[in-house]
Amino acid sequence: GDLNTWYHTELGGFVGGPIALSDPTAYIRTDGINGAEYAGVNGHVYDIYGQNSAWNLADLSSISAAPASANATSRLATFNTSGIIHGIAFRGEDGYIHLISLTTACWCYTDISGISGAPPATGNPAAYRRADGNGAVVYRGLDNHIHEIRQNGTTWVHQDLSASAGAPVNPGSFADPAVLR
Repeated sequence: GDLNTWYHTELGGFVGGPIALSDPTAYIRTDGINGAEYAGVNGHVYDIYGQNSAWNLADLSSISAAPASANATSRLATFNTSGIIHGIAFRGEDGYIHLISLTTACWCYTDISGISGAPPATGNPAAYRRADGNGAVVYRGLDNHIHEIRQNGTTWVHQDLSASAGAPVNPGSFADPAVLR
């Protein structure tokens, strides 16, 4: 196409997706697929992706049997690792961090807070691939500490980064962590 021309397409309506309650999160997966994900009015996580010269819609919550996302302000956080083609972390209605991931086998749901013993979140997650190649999710907990849930081999572990670093806690701070890529 013409690289000097911009085009507009309302993808949600184009593929028949529900109204978005969260901001979209754009991505490119390790398998070369690109698109955007968002939480719909029913709390489900939806994926609008380009494949075979067409836009497609997938209800990832239904496919993976994941719980509903928290609400309209719950941001989705994405990452890729060598073992996960694409991962989507989100704060659920229960306040815990959940993961929907695409592996070579399936779109799978994992309760990473439950596995790691991590406390509930009050803020939105940010996700990234660590220097060691493992996936990680950081978020602000109810205690206003920054927490990390990271892959450790085939499981997930929790670390209170604020406590580990001896960082002071500002009870008036309501900012969510951010990840620079």
